[in-house]
Amino acid sequence: MDKKYLLIVLIVAVSILVGCGNATSSENNNEGTNEQESVELNNLSVPETLKIMTPEANKKNQELNSSLNNIMDEFDGGENLSEAEQEEYEAQMEAHSNKMEELEEEIMMIDDQEIIENIFDEIKDSEAVYNDNLDESVIKEGQFYSLEPQYSNRDKDESILEYINLIMAFEDNTLFLITGEEVESPTVIKMDFDYEWLENQFSQ
Repeated sequence: MDKKYLLIVLIVAVSILVGCGNATSSENNNEGTNEQESVELNNLSVPETLKIMTPEANKKNQELNSSLNNIMDEFDGGENLSEAEQEEYEAQMEAHSNKMEELEEEIMMIDDQEIIENIFDEIKDSEAVYNDNLDESVIKEGQFYSLEPQYSNRDKDESILEYINLIMAFEDNTLFLITGEEVESPTVIKMDFDYEWLENQFSQ
């Protein structure tokens, strides 16, 4: 799969994740957590590189998600189009892909090990919960969300936190860590985080 479309898959998946979570948070806040598994973040492996999506880049990300949804709605998912409609659909999708490439360039790639270790030192002291069922997940700090059900069958000795591919930081100090070797099937960690502190790490 083309790299830019992999990014589309990840961004759209995370957007769906956040939207579904917010929609179910109020009705699930008082539900039990019997099917959740506690996970300590101090088992995190520190990566050699780290990608960070700033709040500004994330705002563009959400706008592009809305734009893509509008295109898909307008052209009925690209199915059963006339020749003229197909040409217009492909033109709009190409324009969208170009904007996605521009967004990808705004995602920071960090390879300074001291900065990465400082970030992970801040994260590792937190506690988190791992939950395979997105639809019944409770939105709260330190919650794990898996986008793919195969994680429920994963070897418990294998750390679900072995890889961190991307950090998405939001203006309200909510941090999303996206983990997993395959971009199509990430696990997402949601927690409170001081983004101002994170910014200061890059200005030192």
